[in-house]
Amino acid sequence: MASFPPPLLWLKKPGENFVFLYREKDEQPDVQAPTDSVIQLHPFQCTARNPPLSFLSPYPQKIYIPDLSEMITAQHLPWMEYLRSTNTPTTTREDHIQLIKNFQKEMTHNGLIKAIASRAKKIPMPAHFHPAHFFRAMCECYEDAYVYLLAHPEAGLWTGSSPELLLKQKSNEIETLSLAGTLPNVEAASFGIKEWEEQQIVTDSILQILAEYRIQTEKPGPPQVKKLNHISHLYTPLFGKITGTTMKASMLAAALHPTPAVGGFPKEKAIRAINQYENYDRAYYTGYTGITDPYGSLFFVNLRCMQVTPHHILLYAGGGITLRSLPEKEWEETEWKMQTLEQLLVRLYPP
Repeated sequence: MASFPPPLLWLKKPGENFVFLYREKDEQPDVQAPTDSVIQLHPFQCTARNPPLSFLSPYPQKIYIPDLSEMITAQHLPWMEYLRSTNTPTTTREDHIQLIKNFQKEMTHNGLIKAIASRAKKIPMPAHFHPAHFFRAMCECYEDAYVYLLAHPEAGLWTGSSPELLLKQKSNEIETLSLAGTLPNVEAASFGIKEWEEQQIVTDSILQILAEYRIQTEKPGPPQVKKLNHISHLYTPLFGKITGTTMKASMLAAALHPTPAVGGFPKEKAIRAINQYENYDRAYYTGYTGITDPYGSLFFVNLRCMQVTPHHILLYAGGGITLRSLPEKEWEETEWKMQTLEQLLVRLYPP
């Protein structure tokens, strides 16, 4: 029987200068101890090829970012054994623009209000590429993001720097985030009607789901601007309290997913349109990753990410489409988003 390396997750949270290293426990990996963490990886849509995955990790190792290089050299982890082949193609400009036009037809005729048009870009794996060293570089460059490296025998190897919190829970208090509307680094006044409307759709949808689960929410303030390197987003922090019966955070995260920020609105119509018109399998892109431990739960959306395959790197990006969207500008937005990781790849591994 083939032997596979154990699943692992490395995670740096926004604003922190250290990394938590989670690894599947060696002894009784299916028996949860009181101090164990449950690590979850959820795809955009659950399929036989892309199932929801989880593993148990003992208390994580904490490493400060300046010490990562020494630790990486000492551990000699078998990164290449995690790599998974995929037949995902590169989306052409013409195909992406046609995708947007197809979504807008659905909006005109079938009641779709918003949908996320996403695409993939396949590039050759750079010579001497090392996932752990690339993760360290992301930690240094993207201080205000969820920077992660996840390796799993079934899902493959994924890494990225996500700007989007899906859910944070501690005791009966929860926090989530409505994030939508993207431009190159700008102030709030530069966002147009399309971006403000798009962001409001996400806020309203999340608040509706929280109300259905009897989450007592605070009145949200006006949207703010979240700047991450060369990109700005509109975002609204949302806070609430779980009332009445005890609820698992994993159940609430599953109810929120996919928010209109990664799927669309109405949810069912958006997913139907994505399945009909997108020409590739998103797999775990626009899914989410989560940790539940004795102190609470944290789930973040798998964005600004890439999948490492045996011979290529797959970059992913998308944008919110409404009837106000201009297809060429939406293509450009995906280019800005892919540059988050692509520029770092070029800097670390020059052609």
